[in-house]
Amino acid sequence: MPVTTASQVTPAETEAVASPVPARFRYATKTALSLTLAYLIPMAMGWSQPSTAATTVMLIAATGMVSDSLQKGVLRVLGTVVGAVIGLSLIALFPQDRMAYLLAASIAVAIAIYLYNAYQGDSTVFMLTAVVTLMVFNGGDAEGAFLYGADRAFMTAFGVIVYTVVASVLWPVKTADNTRALAAGMAVGYRQAFDRLIHPETQSEAGGDEQLADLLASEDAFQTHFAAIKSGTDGLAAYLPEWNCVLSCYEELEAILVPALKAEPLQAVEFRRYIDNYPQLVEQVEAMFRRVDATWRGQRGDGDIQLLPIEVQYNAGSLQQETHLTAAAVATRAELLLKTQALMTDLQAALDSLLFDRSGFTTTRAPRGKPTFVWLDRENFKTALRAFTTFWVATAIWMEFNPPGGFMFVTLCTVLIPLVSCTPVTPKLLFILFSLGFAFALPAYIFLLPQMTHWLELAAF
Repeated sequence: MPVTTASQVTPAETEAVASPVPARFRYATKTALSLTLAYLIPMAMGWSQPSTAATTVMLIAATGMVSDSLQKGVLRVLGTVVGAVIGLSLIALFPQDRMAYLLAASIAVAIAIYLYNAYQGDSTVFMLTAVVTLMVFNGGDAEGAFLYGADRAFMTAFGVIVYTVVASVLWPVKTADNTRALAAGMAVGYRQAFDRLIHPETQSEAGGDEQLADLLASEDAFQTHFAAIKSGTDGLAAYLPEWNCVLSCYEELEAILVPALKAEPLQAVEFRRYIDNYPQLVEQVEAMFRRVDATWRGQRGDGDIQLLPIEVQYNAGSLQQETHLTAAAVATRAELLLKTQALMTDLQAALDSLLFDRSGFTTTRAPRGKPTFVWLDRENFKTALRAFTTFWVATAIWMEFNPPGGFMFVTLCTVLIPLVSCTPVTPKLLFILFSLGFAFALPAYIFLLPQMTHWLELAAF
């Protein structure tokens, strides 16, 4: 998704809550176990096309998000069914005209890939729709085409079910806890940004831009994560007003602090000269940030003691002789402190209700958030066009040379386009990764796999 490429939330990052087992190891173990079961169960049952289920597992692991509920799995199965219906319908419409079928399939897949990029939630459903639309095609042989397509669709759905069950049973992801961890990290980032703004003399200039970039990336990742799980997680849906208030406060803090940090004043302004209670205002805001951090850590504060906003007390006499730029800088800083106090007060009230079930929470704040779909984005159109072009280039190679795997060559070439387009990986690194994968797979499949007779050996492989 081009809108969130810089901070794309990877599947392993959705397991960021503290655990004795590292998150990346848990994610890799669950993916490997799902892949093994996707092969072993069809082989044991005598089903054909086990590689289809394994390919589905790999696609979901590369593009999807792990969830603690089965709702994602249900949506992915629905995406599989939709892809099967589209693919089989196209086969029925063009049973003898292969070129007409390929044209219709390429258009359908390009649309699905465009929706995959435009959707801001878990867009795996659109990826599976595109994949199954192509997988049900058996190369143009009319005999047994429907049974072949139905078998492929069934094995794709089986791969979705295997991955969903393993992800839900083995080290289940606590989405609500992960969301709280991300939100707590955002609070720390905003506190550090406020410290840099108030005490620039104690901060190094070199880390300023990097800190801002990390803050913006974290905010974008949090919004993307929240948009993907807010409607499918009971722990969030029950407290949606509180979470909306938290998200709205974070958006307003970003809108206040980031421009102030990026602004370069012509000269340093000593705000204590023009605002009599400036130290008290700064200490008040810092205390509010510390209290929010403590609340996210689960430290219950005294509900009877509230940090109420403090009004600004100007030293009007000292401002009369100053330039307009200085007066504007003082007024801007005073407004920033007042707005920050109001935001932190609302944020604290939302956290007290969210984490400690304190009554009396009411809010009129609503986050801008992210739209469900980002339409008319140039990058989305470019990715869909790349997929369409790649489909026809791969189809020409398939027709001319008939490489191993048949039409699966076209399917994988087309599916790779949105994965590469939305992943911040350089072509050189991709070339190295694919070369290493090929160098490992070729001798392994020739010399190791034929010698394996026990299922434990296959699982280890």
